Amino acid sequence: MGARRIGHIQAVLDRISPQPTTASAMRWSSVFRPSHRLVDRYSVGRIFVAGDAAHVHPPTGAQGMNTGIQDA
Repeated sequence: MGARRIGHIQAVLDRISPQPTTASAMRWSSVFRPSHRLVDRYSVGRIFVAGDAAHVHPPTGAQGMNTGIQDA
């Protein structure tokens, strides 16, 4: 499993690194899967849903505050 992951990381480095770079001796890796949920409707009658109540983003994506402010 580790060799496959380091191969993937090397492929990314080959594509984006400005100079030749070699990935080696990986100590730890994990898989990130973003979670995104959204309400069906933002308002019903006199009730308005905004911020985290309207859509949930993981804090690693830095989207929650931005979208909450845009709602308001």
